[in-house]
Amino acid sequence: MQEATERYLKGWLIGQGWQLERTHDLGKLIQSASAYSPAFERFMDFGEDLTQQFWLQHYPGDELTERPLNYDEPPTTNWRTTSEEVLP
Repeated sequence: MQEATERYLKGWLIGQGWQLERTHDLGKLIQSASAYSPAFERFMDFGEDLTQQFWLQHYPGDELTERPLNYDEPPTTNWRTTSEEVLP
């Protein structure tokens, strides 16, 4: 549900002239859509709930603390070293 909503919102926003952003945050997308059409505001709670569910399903254990906000930036943790320490 979250991914379908995300795709819909991004498609609709692009149709309005919005520049594509790398985000899975439906609250942020709904806020952007609301700038074009205030009717989207009523879906804010729904979008935030779906986003929370998305993060819990895709990143269990809330392990996002080391992820950069900008996907183009390298992570702050050396994942190879970390995996070598954990794996047998």
